Amino acid sequence: MPEPGLSVVKYGAVIQVPTEALIDLAYTREPTAEQRAEAERQRLKRAARQVAFRQQLADVTDPLARKILDLHHRDDRGQCVGCDPGSYAEDCADWPCSTIETIAEHYGIELP
Repeated sequence: MPEPGLSVVKYGAVIQVPTEALIDLAYTREPTAEQRAEAERQRLKRAARQVAFRQQLADVTDPLARKILDLHHRDDRGQCVGCDPGSYAEDCADWPCSTIETIAEHYGIELP
C-alpha cells in the first residue's frame, strides 16, 4: 500500500489520500520523477482498460443491445448522452452509466 500523501480530518474521520491520487488530481506540489513515471504508467493502464472496454461494447451485435448502447453513448465530457439529467444539467450520469454496466455484465465484459 502506498504511503498517504495527505491526511484530511473531516467531522472526526481521518481520510488518507495516496500521493498517486494527489498527482493525478494535480494537487501535490512537485512530484518526484518516480512519482511522475508511476502516475503516467497508471494513466496509461486506465486508458488501455477504457479502450478495451469500449471495443468490447462495440463488438456487441444483438440488435436491441446495440440500440441501447448507441443511445447511452459517451459524450466529450465523459457523461452518458442517453440518461435523463432530470431538472439539473449537472445531474447527468457519468459514463459508463448503470445501463451500460448492466449490458457489459450481461455480455461478460469487465468494467474499466
